[in-house]
Amino acid sequence: MSTILRDHAGRKIASTAALLSLLVLGVAPAAGAASAGGLARSITGTLTIETNDYEPGFWADDEHCRTTIRLSRFVPDTGSVSYRPYAKCGGEIRTEVFATHKIAFNGNVLTTGRVDFYEGATSDTKELSHSVAYQFYLWAGQSTQYSIKVWNLREGERRDWARVTYNVRNS
Repeated sequence: MSTILRDHAGRKIASTAALLSLLVLGVAPAAGAASAGGLARSITGTLTIETNDYEPGFWADDEHCRTTIRLSRFVPDTGSVSYRPYAKCGGEIRTEVFATHKIAFNGNVLTTGRVDFYEGATSDTKELSHSVAYQFYLWAGQSTQYSIKVWNLREGERRDWARVTYNVRNS
């Protein structure tokens, strides 16, 4: 007699006979292979960090920077994938992005993270000026654009800012 194992949505994921044959034969799925549930996804697109470093005085021009990072991340059925890109601008500003993608349900991906904005005497400063947590869903088979804006809140200077923009697809 064989028992059918099903996932939370009622889909067949394995039978006891199939599991027993895996144990006896020592066969295992290839590394990185999607499970029978098929929820593993791939996130592709870009993450852009656009920054403005305000320079006071009528003679000074603000420094404007743009860093684009190409994203291609495999999101496993279980667990998550994380990364931490950053960009520097004007010798005084650093923007760090902490991002994590994980399967939420039905192949949809939950993206969570935090954007930290530093402004000080150098771009290696430890003076955190603003931090914003974020989260958004990326629906299976869909594309989205999502933006987060931070600025120099510590000094009340909104002309020092960064905008982090995701242009991504869940495929």
